[in-house]
Amino acid sequence: MNGWKVSFWVTLLLLVLSNVFWAVVVIDNAVTATYRNTAHEDVLTANDLLGRLVVEGGKHYSMQDITHILRQMKPDAFIVEEANTVKAQNVTFIFKDGVLVQVQ
Repeated sequence: MNGWKVSFWVTLLLLVLSNVFWAVVVIDNAVTATYRNTAHEDVLTANDLLGRLVVEGGKHYSMQDITHILRQMKPDAFIVEEANTVKAQNVTFIFKDGVLVQVQ
């Protein structure tokens, strides 16, 4: 065979293999993104449920009580008390008239 025929078939084979590889990569990324989005939605739902559970159980506690409990649980955590909120790491406890009404 001529040199150009061998080069053509080798190049064609490499092109097909690279296209198959990239197709597999794109499909894998799409499946991964779908699972990640589903897992993220599950976590958001669980956080909302736990937030409502904490609000229902925490109606008997004042802002100072919640702050005290948080400081006992994590002494090294950065906890900030503001007018009607207590912020501990990425969680915000919102109070109204001294009663816990929301956890974000």
